[in-house]
Amino acid sequence: LELLGATAVEDALQDNVRDTLEALRHAGIKVWVLTGDKVETALNIALSCGHIPDTAIKHFIVECQSPEKLEEQLDIFENELNRNKDQVFALLIDGGSLAFALSHFPERFRDLSVRCRAVLGCRLSPLQKCEVVHLMKTVAGHPITASIGDGANDVSMIQESHVGLGIVGKEGRQAARCADYAFANFSMVKRMLLMHGHYFSQRLSLLVLYFFYKNLVFMMIQMYFQINSMFSSQSIYDSLFLTLYNVVYTALPILVISLTEKVYPMNRLMNEPPLYKKNVRNKRLQWNFFCGWMLLAVYHSSIVYVAGYFMWVNNPAILTTPHVVNFYCYGTFMIHNVVILVNLKLWLSSVYQSYWFIFTIWLSIAAFVLTTFIYNLFNL
Repeated sequence: LELLGATAVEDALQDNVRDTLEALRHAGIKVWVLTGDKVETALNIALSCGHIPDTAIKHFIVECQSPEKLEEQLDIFENELNRNKDQVFALLIDGGSLAFALSHFPERFRDLSVRCRAVLGCRLSPLQKCEVVHLMKTVAGHPITASIGDGANDVSMIQESHVGLGIVGKEGRQAARCADYAFANFSMVKRMLLMHGHYFSQRLSLLVLYFFYKNLVFMMIQMYFQINSMFSSQSIYDSLFLTLYNVVYTALPILVISLTEKVYPMNRLMNEPPLYKKNVRNKRLQWNFFCGWMLLAVYHSSIVYVAGYFMWVNNPAILTTPHVVNFYCYGTFMIHNVVILVNLKLWLSSVYQSYWFIFTIWLSIAAFVLTTFIYNLFNL
């Protein structure tokens, strides 16, 4: 045959792959590599990129022709794990052996593989990649899975995982189009998880907890007033305050801080991957944080109402004019304290205090004073 031409796609490592994998490992993220390459090629790449540590004990499960042969290999591997509990293990398995593992011993294969520092799957089909991701979802604790791929053979794996990450490259755009997030380089995953992921989780938790806090403070005043009003369902607040509390008086500061809050600087998050563990599985939204904010809301609302009640019940004529204040003044006094309290609480709870954020705090308080003044001018 006369060769007229040939074409090929270079499958080379991108820059900073080793640094990214080591950072993810230090952050407590288990990384598996599922590829269609043969065992020798995949092993060399895994060693060069740092996926498999040089000091790791490598166990090969390859060329198993029957379920009995695979079970024998699993027994040997389990004995090695039990004898060397302090050692770092890396498991390498090919597609033929994995087919028997997924069909006959899925739970045992899963439990043994999660005890390894690194897992390398070679000669895998796209369906097998998808099945491995599905199997990992059944691990105790139900971990969050993320799949990263750059070609059409990774689409099923990306769609099966909780979060799909696609890399736009020479392999095409099929993976990027089917993924939740798309990147140009693999090294960008480090910045997305360690920095943007940390900020997103922390900001979202602050947003949710503060919304519960400020509304509980607001409505607990109503509940306390029902005790004094014989549960008449009379509102202590004017309808204007009920309308503008979440729309104007407390909306802007939490909006700004939920977009700009930074508990740690960017460089520290990138250089200290273990900080990622502080937000794993929504730790800041667990019951201890939620109950703490709710107890604080009950305490603050109790102080505001009890102090205001005893102040007004003994001497209601506290204005400079000779007129006795009315019920609406009492409600305005309460909402005034609540607006100042919840805004200053957010100020104290934030770490990244920019000038714009501080400006929105005082703007919200000034908005309450201004709207109350204008409202009273029209109701004289």
